[in-house]
Amino acid sequence: MATRPYKTTGCFRFVFFMMILAPLAYIGASYYNGQDGLQNIKNLFHKVTSVFGGNKSSQPSSTSVKTENPNPNQNSDHTIPVSSAATDESEWQSKLATKDKEINTLIQENLDLKSKLLECEKSKTPASPKKDVK
Repeated sequence: MATRPYKTTGCFRFVFFMMILAPLAYIGASYYNGQDGLQNIKNLFHKVTSVFGGNKSSQPSSTSVKTENPNPNQNSDHTIPVSSAATDESEWQSKLATKDKEINTLIQENLDLKSKLLECEKSKTPASPKKDVK
């Protein structure tokens, strides 16, 4: 029986998996979910390079807001006008105000229940200690 000239160690197998097979599995899973795995990886590397002193011109334009292309086969560049972004912001602020009102209502209800609990505990007569019968 012939012996192999090189043995693969556990460390090599782990590094091989992490460097080659894991990214391929990620790309395959992204494709299965209908996303572009390669573009996701490129966006991740772009974010990392901009954080660590790379391209500093990654701030959005003041006249339009770019969105991701939902269909990667189309090469058209979709932009949303700022007025639409402003209406979205006003919608979010109205939702935020509604949620704040709900939170305040719940806080008040909680305080009322705590006060009722204290009243019940105060009105309750203390039970006499039981005597041990031997």
